[in-house]
Amino acid sequence: MQRLIIANWKMQLTVSQAVHVALMLRHSRLPRRSRLVLCPSATAIGAVSRVLHGSPIALGGQDLSPSLKGPYTGDVSARDLKAYGCQYVIVGHSDRRALGETDAQVNAKVKTALGARLTPVLCIGERWADRKAGRAVRVVQQQLRSALERVSPAQRRNVLVTYEPVWAISPGGPIAPAEAFRMARVIWRTLGGRSQPLIYGGSVVQRNAASFLDGVHFRGGLVGQASLRARSLVALL
Repeated sequence: MQRLIIANWKMQLTVSQAVHVALMLRHSRLPRRSRLVLCPSATAIGAVSRVLHGSPIALGGQDLSPSLKGPYTGDVSARDLKAYGCQYVIVGHSDRRALGETDAQVNAKVKTALGARLTPVLCIGERWADRKAGRAVRVVQQQLRSALERVSPAQRRNVLVTYEPVWAISPGGPIAPAEAFRMARVIWRTLGGRSQPLIYGGSVVQRNAASFLDGVHFRGGLVGQASLRARSLVALL
């Protein structure tokens, strides 16, 4: 199984910077054992899409609207993501949840993405307060069950469940790999089996990638800061 690295550029790069990094990656020698997905900001998707056309690098969105169309100022439609060639879209990222996104909205976005034949990169994970209070497992299970409510078992196979402990996103507080693996097993138990591919997100950098992305619990990583430079991103593949 290929290692999957999903680069979440957030709002860190300008359009010209995003194009520059995408060009460098396009002209880099990428290992065949890995698959790379770039998720630029919504304003950069069109420009990055043109750079990646015909390359093995996939394109993804950072978020999408639960609705395909309508009077929703500022939202990004799944059909527009598809028009630019996106194959993936991040759903339920902690940045969005921190702004008030609910479990019900995450569920609606998962279903919209699946309906548009986009692969949802579903982010779930506890805050430090949850972990400190012993609620980490309960919170992750609740987020997972809510996000996949009324999603058929066949459709669930097309969801990339991403365990992203919120408190470990910055390099100041990494989770121990053994604890991340324990949470992976919690997710599998909640889903009723180990067939679901899992991704890890939370301060993934070159020095710890091999520890987290073991190919057994996690087949890949959702990468933030380390994905902003082509050289550091290629080192993760």
